[in-house]
Amino acid sequence: MSAVRYRAGFARADITAFVPELSLFGWGDPRNRPLRVAKPLHARAMALESASGERLVYVCCDLGMISEALRRRVWARLESASIALDEHALVLTATHTHAGPAGISDYLFFAMAGPGWSPALCDAIADRIAAAIGEAVAALVPARLSLHETVIPLSEPVAFNRSVRAYNRNPDVTPVTEERRDEAVDRTMVVLRVDHASGAPLGMVAWFGLHGTCIHADHTVIHPDHKGEAATQVEAHYAERGAPGFVAIFAQTSPADVTPNHRWDGRRGIEVGRYADDLESAAFVGEIQARHALAAGRGAGIELRGGVSFAMSSLDLFDAPVDAEFAHGRVGLRTAPAAVGWSFMGGTAEGRGPLGAVARLLPKLGQAKARLLELCGREPSAQDPKLVFWDLRRADEGRVLGFFAPKHPVVPLIPDPHTRYFAEAIRHPDTAASPCAPRHLPVQLVRIGELALAALPFEPTVTSGRRMAAALASRLPGVARVVVNGYANGYAGYAVTPEEYDEQGYEGASTLYGRLTVPALCTKLVQLVSTLRTDREARPTEPVESRLAPIRHPIAKAIEEEHRT
Repeated sequence: MSAVRYRAGFARADITAFVPELSLFGWGDPRNRPLRVAKPLHARAMALESASGERLVYVCCDLGMISEALRRRVWARLESASIALDEHALVLTATHTHAGPAGISDYLFFAMAGPGWSPALCDAIADRIAAAIGEAVAALVPARLSLHETVIPLSEPVAFNRSVRAYNRNPDVTPVTEERRDEAVDRTMVVLRVDHASGAPLGMVAWFGLHGTCIHADHTVIHPDHKGEAATQVEAHYAERGAPGFVAIFAQTSPADVTPNHRWDGRRGIEVGRYADDLESAAFVGEIQARHALAAGRGAGIELRGGVSFAMSSLDLFDAPVDAEFAHGRVGLRTAPAAVGWSFMGGTAEGRGPLGAVARLLPKLGQAKARLLELCGREPSAQDPKLVFWDLRRADEGRVLGFFAPKHPVVPLIPDPHTRYFAEAIRHPDTAASPCAPRHLPVQLVRIGELALAALPFEPTVTSGRRMAAALASRLPGVARVVVNGYANGYAGYAVTPEEYDEQGYEGASTLYGRLTVPALCTKLVQLVSTLRTDREARPTEPVESRLAPIRHPIAKAIEEEHRT
């Protein structure tokens, strides 16, 4: 029997919390407010330690995203508890359920989902995440790790590309028809299985990219969606077999253009899943993932033998450099300050936006702009061909619809809670001087033996994820699999390929920093590889930014009092 090279520990904590006055995060629909808890939300933590003592903690939360504010609070609690952990060795990620709480981001653009943010809610969730991390570290025992893969067959109706036109623009894919959009996804599930040195099962992490959108905007419940369903089903499986402490983590990869919904419901006016009942659809999709993860873990895998290393760096996405290797040989290219395009307001077939009635026409605005630039012989900017709906630079300087200043007298008169919140928020001097969306974001690279993990604060598309994984794989000898894990350590919307960006569909319009976002991420990840080989990057000096000032809600004081109790 081979020598034991790791110690591992797992823990799980209930993080169910919400503010009833705030909509749920994900749909941006004021009617989508939580009235009850259908199923609890959890944070599931895995702590790993190499033979040389390097420690890594991976946490996956049943949330729509991980905000920078939430990560800061979790880290502060770990420091207060004197938990021995390098800040670069904490991976904090989300399942991207759309039936989880809003109110955890202090950037105006994402606070608009509520609309608003609650520091007390953020604190309550951070307390439970930190508790799970502490329990996982305390549970460290000698362990063996094995890496497994399985391909979920097309016979399983689990994942469908929702943006086929944009996907087909990529020269490195095989074009598909709308009828075959289940082929335009990455159907590979990667499973990290962890067992005690004695052979007893401890836990697992299963990575599979699929949007957390089984529960639609016409619901008013808290629910972990299909990832949470899969986790609880696997945990119940092991509990029945004498391992009640087994923790199953079902995490995301690159699902920006991948949905579980594939059936048009004329009555609801949206695409839905297998069943008329969304909760039943979530359980169905979760069961498919649970079943394949269990089967993969029982199959032959690669025993991990290498060390644990990690690196994290802050990237200025308002002005990030792009290496010529990822820009067809062009030099000097950079990303652009954040802006959202018109198609963002149209939404998708599974969740219509305010301009949903004309959603099919909105991409044509950007495409017409591209054609006009071509006819004029003008060099496109980093945001072209996006037709900007909202400039997300300083709140008091940006423009909505290209001409409305935030303090325009007509803005407070618009009868919409999101707009009213916007008008109120920018009256605060700290908010007015702050970016509406993050400028500096963390990019993280982790290696666990033969497994590499790129943790990004974005929603990458299938092809974006493949390109970033390929850029890393060619530079990481001995690595059997690279996983690109979105929704990690922060959040800044979508990350599509330049070709998908040119379509200017929903995902392209929601890629805030322009068409070079993914090439810039490839550039930064490749830079981190050389740092990773030495196991450590000198901790960067984090830029200081003003954050969105708290706009308190009536429930906030009650939450604080209950939390203190």
